[in-house]
Amino acid sequence: MRSQITARASTMSRFAMPATVPHPAPPVTTRTPRFESSRVLLGILLGLVLASFLASASLVEIAGRLEFGPGRDRWLAAAETVDEASHLLLLDRPGDWIRRSLGYDDVPEGVVIGQLAVVEPEYVALPPAEIVPPESDPPAPEPEVNPTVVPAEVEPEVPAEVKPVQIPDLRVISPSDPLRIWMGGDSLGQYVANHVAYRVAPTDRTDITLDYHVSTGLTRPDYFDWPARFTEVTQADPRPEAYVFMVGGNDDQAMRLQDVVLETGTPEWLEEYRRRVGLLMDVVAYPDTRLFWVLLPPMESPSRQQTSEAINESITAQAALRPWVSIVAIDDLFISPDGGFATFVDDPDGDRKLARQSDGVHITEVGSEWVAERVWRQVIDAWPGAEVSEELGGAGPATVDGTGARSDAVSGLG
Repeated sequence: MRSQITARASTMSRFAMPATVPHPAPPVTTRTPRFESSRVLLGILLGLVLASFLASASLVEIAGRLEFGPGRDRWLAAAETVDEASHLLLLDRPGDWIRRSLGYDDVPEGVVIGQLAVVEPEYVALPPAEIVPPESDPPAPEPEVNPTVVPAEVEPEVPAEVKPVQIPDLRVISPSDPLRIWMGGDSLGQYVANHVAYRVAPTDRTDITLDYHVSTGLTRPDYFDWPARFTEVTQADPRPEAYVFMVGGNDDQAMRLQDVVLETGTPEWLEEYRRRVGLLMDVVAYPDTRLFWVLLPPMESPSRQQTSEAINESITAQAALRPWVSIVAIDDLFISPDGGFATFVDDPDGDRKLARQSDGVHITEVGSEWVAERVWRQVIDAWPGAEVSEELGGAGPATVDGTGARSDAVSGLG
C-alpha cells in the first residue's frame, strides 16, 4: 500500500508545476527628470522673438498708435528696427501675403474732393497806400475839371463772394431702389449703427453698410486715414447716398503737422482740427449724397468734456458752410436735470435707464437706441419715401428744455 502511494506521488510530481523561487526586488533605476527652468524660459524667449519678426508690421502699427512723445519715439524706433531685420530675413513674407489677401494695404493714393466742395476765392491784393508828400513841398495843382463832364466813380475792388452751393432735391426711395447708406466711425457709433440697421430702418427700403474702426479719429491719420477711407468709399460704383459718421472720442490727443506737434486745445490744434473736419466733409460733396455727422455726447471727465465741446463746435461751424452736411446733436439725450453729465436718464415713462457706460465716454445699448432714432428721423427728412419703421415711436429719454420742464427728446424731432 505504501508503494502504491509512493508511486502515485512520484507520478504526480512529474506533472506538477515547479515551485516559484522568490527573487529579490531589482534596484530602483527610474529617475524623475529635473525641471530646468532656464530651458523653458529660453524657449519662450525664442518663440517671442520669432513671433515679433513674423508680425513686425503689426508692431510698427501698435507703436505708432501711442501718443506723441519720447516714449512713442523709442518704441517706434525699436519696432522699425525689428521690421527692417524681418524684411532682410524674409520673415515678413507670410504676414505681407495675408495682408494683401485681406486687402489691408488697398489704400487709395491721395484724397479726392467731391463736386460740390467749397473752393476758397483768390482774393485780389490791394494796391499800396498812396504816398503823401511832405508838408514842405508845395501842394500839387488840382487838375482842371470840365463842368460838362462828370467823372465816373471808381469802386474799389472787393473779393468775389462765394455763391451758395445749390444742391438738387434727392430721389424718392422705393423697395425696388433702396437707399444706399454707409455708417462709419469709431466705437462710439457702433451700437447706434446696429440699431439703425437692424431695428429702425426698414429693411425693404435700405441697403446699409457698416464700417467702424476702434480707436480711430481725425488726430492720427498715421494710424487710420479717414479722408483716404472716405475717398475709397465714394469712388465705389454705385457709391453710397447717405453717410452717417461719428468720431471724436479718441481725439483728445496731440496732432502732428509736418514736423510740429500741436498740443490738444491750443489755437493751432483747433485750426488744424477744423481743417481736417472740412476736408472730410468735402470728400462726400456730391449732388446725390448727404452726410449726417453725429456730435459727441457729454463726457464725465472735465478735460474730455472741454475737448469734446471744441470738437462739436468745429464740426458745427464747418457743417454750416456746406449744405450737404447735417449735424445730429445728441447732448440733450444724456444730461441730468441740472444740465450736467448723467449716467442714468429717465425715459418718458419715468423709468431710470443706464445711458452711459462706466468709462464715462461710451453709450449703452439703451442710449444708442435713442441716438439711432434721432439719426433716422433726419435721414427720412432728406429722402422722400424712406419712411419710418413701425417700431420707431416716441421712445427716448425725458430731457430738460430751456424752461426746466420735462419733454420728449425724440418725438419732437423734425
